[in-house]
Amino acid sequence: MYKKLKKAFSLIELSIVILIIGILVAGVTQSSRLISQMRLSSARSLTQSSPVNSISGLAAWFESTQEGSFLENETQEGSTVSKWNDINITIINKATTALAGTAPIYRQNGINSLPALQFSGNGCFYITHANITNNALKTFFAVFLETAKNSASGTYLYDNFTLPPQFAFISTTTFAGQIHGGANLVAGSLPINKAHVLSVVHNTANSFLRINGVESSKGNTGNNIMGSVTRLGGGGCTSVGDSFFGYIGEFIVFDRVLKTEEYVEIEKYLAKKWGIKI
Repeated sequence: MYKKLKKAFSLIELSIVILIIGILVAGVTQSSRLISQMRLSSARSLTQSSPVNSISGLAAWFESTQEGSFLENETQEGSTVSKWNDINITIINKATTALAGTAPIYRQNGINSLPALQFSGNGCFYITHANITNNALKTFFAVFLETAKNSASGTYLYDNFTLPPQFAFISTTTFAGQIHGGANLVAGSLPINKAHVLSVVHNTANSFLRINGVESSKGNTGNNIMGSVTRLGGGGCTSVGDSFFGYIGEFIVFDRVLKTEEYVEIEKYLAKKWGIKI
């Protein structure tokens, strides 16, 4: 009789332990979800209060945390994304995107625990810059994390709609940045599997790039014009070629050369939002 009672008591104990473990696991899971939601909410707030919309010349702004950035049914983990919406509120005629090749994938924890789009080297977005004039004076910002390269060439983060591109930013096979507008300026360090805040100033003979706040020397990148269409993800789009491998979280285009205080303010916003040290 004594042995039977002892066995029954052990089963009760085991049940209690299993219940406690279940409660703890549920609590950890819920806590993790809460932290993720807090990060996302903070990112959205930083975006909405950022200096981007208040600086003149904003032509296009694509980012991956706002509720209106993508179609609602495409904001689930692993979903293919057919369209990336411009969130620029300063103009009526916003840039539009069209998909070429394989659609990028929505990742909830793409860059430092925030949503980003994952490009697989065989697809990109065509962006129609409704508010960009056809000249060589531009300022670009991008938050990205590259995961691989085509062994034969560099990676085009963005370029104009020609092949070969006449206006582009390239992450080279030597892990540097390259601005091209008819001539090349190669500088900086862009290791893969690391998130970067990139600023690119196309200013003909005085062009330069900044990687996580570190500025390159100025150089002549040529006077090719941007044109009215940009490929984000770049290169051939429908084949591996020079297209981008990795995550893109934010892409901003200004139709002029920004002043120092202006691009520094935008870099600070991007760094704080995406948790990248500059």
